[in-house]
Amino acid sequence: MNGNATTYDKKVTEWYVATVEITEALATNGNIGLDFFCWSMGAVTVGDYAFVTSEQLETLFSTTYSTVNHYARNIDGSFTLVETENNVTCIGLPTAKNYSAHVYSTATVIDGVCNMFYEYEEITFSTPNFTATGFDGVGGYVEKGTIEDGTSIRCNVYEATVNSGAGEARLNIAYGNNTDKWLILPVKQIYSRVNSELQFIDGSGGWHTDNNYPTWFDISGATITYDSSYTGWKIMAVYLDSTSFPANGALNVNFFLWNLGVVQISEYTFVTQEQLNLLGYYSGSETSDIQVNGWVAPESYSDDMLEKIAAAGLTSVSFAAAGTGTQYIAPADLSASQDIIKQYAKYGINVYTVGGIADFASIGDFANYGNVLGLMLDEPNKSQIDEIAAAVDAFNLANVGNKVLIVNLLPSYASAVTSDFSTYSAYLQYLYDKVLSKLKCELWISVDRYPIVRDAKGNPTLDSGWLDDVEAVATFAKTYGLKKNFFIQTMPYGLGGFNDSHDRTPTKADITLQYYALLAYGYDSISLFCLGTPAPDGTTFLDGQNAMINRNNEITDIYTAVKEVNEELNKFDFILNRFSWDAAVLNTSSLLTSVHAKKIGLKDISSTKNALFSHLVDETRGREAYCVVNYNDTSLKYTNTITLTFSGETTLTVIQNGGFRTVTSTSGEFTFKLGVGEGIIVIK
Repeated sequence: MNGNATTYDKKVTEWYVATVEITEALATNGNIGLDFFCWSMGAVTVGDYAFVTSEQLETLFSTTYSTVNHYARNIDGSFTLVETENNVTCIGLPTAKNYSAHVYSTATVIDGVCNMFYEYEEITFSTPNFTATGFDGVGGYVEKGTIEDGTSIRCNVYEATVNSGAGEARLNIAYGNNTDKWLILPVKQIYSRVNSELQFIDGSGGWHTDNNYPTWFDISGATITYDSSYTGWKIMAVYLDSTSFPANGALNVNFFLWNLGVVQISEYTFVTQEQLNLLGYYSGSETSDIQVNGWVAPESYSDDMLEKIAAAGLTSVSFAAAGTGTQYIAPADLSASQDIIKQYAKYGINVYTVGGIADFASIGDFANYGNVLGLMLDEPNKSQIDEIAAAVDAFNLANVGNKVLIVNLLPSYASAVTSDFSTYSAYLQYLYDKVLSKLKCELWISVDRYPIVRDAKGNPTLDSGWLDDVEAVATFAKTYGLKKNFFIQTMPYGLGGFNDSHDRTPTKADITLQYYALLAYGYDSISLFCLGTPAPDGTTFLDGQNAMINRNNEITDIYTAVKEVNEELNKFDFILNRFSWDAAVLNTSSLLTSVHAKKIGLKDISSTKNALFSHLVDETRGREAYCVVNYNDTSLKYTNTITLTFSGETTLTVIQNGGFRTVTSTSGEFTFKLGVGEGIIVIK
């Protein structure tokens, strides 16, 4: 009766409401027959019925939640608040979100606040159990739920206490068929007397008291030495090798002996070696996913269309003016497009408006729309940057919603750049000095340039200057701590012919190559040119040239390719985005590989074809990663055998084609084969 979706149960004796959508499958002027019971004795009471629209249905049965909190599970057993929504009106529970490596699990509703919880895919957490032992018999355990630091919520936390000087808090865990996996158990200990001891009994009955076994990690995944005086959360990791842990056995842990103290334990889980290697990257906020933005919105914003855009992995769409067959949102009057904005929000897709300086006066209204991220300005020359600079103070003053201003810049070859600036870096610097340095919002640098071209003879090739611009922007962003976005080519455009013609339909391999090249440089956002197909103008956009969604609001082969690439990206982007780009080299047969290997911190590198090698670092967790891309025009159909040589024995987590695996080399040399346009990421 409150509008919550429920499963039909004939044993329920309360009132509930049956709703049937009258679709085209039901013939006009027909009847619907409902048999409420058959072959049984009973009573059914039916109230008045009515026919309502979807909007009326929502009005009748909707619930408004004052706050909707979305919590994602961490590998240490806790949940982190990753997103909050306010004043959400819906029938039943709010729509679940999509977070990397997580799936929606359960929800609680308390006093108008809905908390939604997301679990790891393929990882199950189990409830621990203490057994109180010892001489005093006082020890016991209680279930507790605590919130730490205002963000990390721990569910199913159990606490054991020994109140006098001689007692134990023993944990027994049956590991079943999880031999050859790792047991992960979050632990928090507080002792009132020093020199406390931990005893561990493995599955074959062996005692360990040296504190070097099991392995211990902090909540970021860094290896630590066990210290009984440390009072924060840490993670005990035990490798269940078949020798010490025969199948279907159990292990025991005595957390303190002969001392007073308190131990808290959260839920435990069993993980593979690959999952253990990514320990620190599962912990914490999942909002660090790489943004995938579509340029130009299709004309349709039906449920079917928005489902397709969301399914393709897009997180935002830029509503650029692109003529008939596309959709535009005027930044100066968002209220006129509020139905469109609301529809995109329904499917978890953010919105960028695209306009000009005149729209700065309306930026305050953006605060009323949670999924409108900000305003984009496109391809200014020097004088236009001056005009933007003159209006920055007005933007800052009006920007009460702290929305972003993204000024997307021209590529280095543009005449407006070469005529007014001595170098491309000078053009980037001019925007920073005049505009970005004065903005009081999150700072972004963005550029468009498209590599899928033809040479002077009409042969398919890669734009020779594309990678230079990609690196120039990455280098500049690194210097000033900017977020960075780059546009990639997801449609053919322009007149056919030779000499850098972009009239080539990108294949999945083309899109994969562009993605991995940007990942190699640590980009925060990848923009797709285009999502919807701009109206034909006879020069830039022609009849027959289509983007991901054509002018009839139909998906194309490019849509399918982007969707598949994003599905691969979504399996690891929340990990990769915690690394910062350090250096990169393009390896060709003419280069001295040992010199370039040194630049990215390796002993040596090699490749059978051109390959982009990059080095990324995660200073927080003390980890390094390398990204290698088979950087050749995909029409050549080149595969590529690449070699990375480290100093001494090395173990790597390898991410390839969206899958994870662990490899070890005693010599430090690793060889991998890359398919056409493919990339690989290894974490050390």
